[in-house]
Amino acid sequence: MSVLTAILLVVSFITFKFYQLTKVPKRLKNVPTLSFLDFLITIYINAGPDKRWEYARETLEKEGIAKAWSNGNWVLVVTDLELAKDILTKTDLYPKALLKESFPKSLLTQYYGVNLVFSNGDEWKRHRRIANPSFRNLPVHVFVESATKLLNIVEKIDNEPIEVNNLMHRLTLDVLGKAAFGFDFNNLEDPNNVYVTAYKEVMEEFRNPLYFVFSFLDNLPRSEATKKIAKLNNLYDGIVESKRKSMKMDELEKKINNNSADLLERMIYACKDPENPTLTNEELRHDLAIFMLAGHDTIRKYEISLPEDSIHKDKLQIGPDFGGTSSPHPLPLIFKRRTE
Repeated sequence: MSVLTAILLVVSFITFKFYQLTKVPKRLKNVPTLSFLDFLITIYINAGPDKRWEYARETLEKEGIAKAWSNGNWVLVVTDLELAKDILTKTDLYPKALLKESFPKSLLTQYYGVNLVFSNGDEWKRHRRIANPSFRNLPVHVFVESATKLLNIVEKIDNEPIEVNNLMHRLTLDVLGKAAFGFDFNNLEDPNNVYVTAYKEVMEEFRNPLYFVFSFLDNLPRSEATKKIAKLNNLYDGIVESKRKSMKMDELEKKINNNSADLLERMIYACKDPENPTLTNEELRHDLAIFMLAGHDTIRKYEISLPEDSIHKDKLQIGPDFGGTSSPHPLPLIFKRRTE
């Protein structure tokens, strides 16, 4: 066999596999397609949610649904509220895609595992029974304290532009840390401290565009990224263990009674209920991680697999609203939230 023949065979095989991977399923052929090239451009220019929305806006506002190729799969992006409601409420027809099944070797699975969002059936009910009542009485004072700190920082900025987007991200991380598990990231006053850096490094690994385009790369070892995740997981594990110890010493019940307990403390306390199967430390950590994602990211995704061939569906929840402003400058970070 000549070298040229071998090369042609290899190229043919790669082309065939790529065709198999990107071939549109028959059931989706009539669904409008979002440009993969536009998707690559938004990744390359590191576009924010507002820019990503602009690329898809015309199609989604007209049709309410579109297909896009992402992460090695064809996904459906759903913005029609009635269709989204149908998907979200009929979980027997549209079970959520599980990370451990869809991306078994990915960093996402290592970090988020099985949690309240990415679980189905009895497992989802077990997480929900613990988490649901815990959200009812979150400590409001942490929002006030962090907002006051933010105002003090803004007051000190004199005769120079204020990066509102940056400050909002820093404020959000601080509030989430305190409300979710009683930990002060201190992102507002020290955005480069070790804990903030660890969190940001892990989030950056998840946003690496190469792994969105070439999903097979997840099969290759990522030792540095794994170390970063382990570092953040160790932080969460230490906090969970500390909270469990405080429950054994009856300190937790006092905080529950005076309404100063954070989300994690309430979840651990709920595990005492004999009717609520206890969550393990690892499961609590996975729930904390997904709560941080849900609270900190601007666009939240809800991936659901279709019954037959596990095609994912995404529901966009936020779109930009540029109307009603008298500012002479563009305001790309004004959003209109679509409520469920």
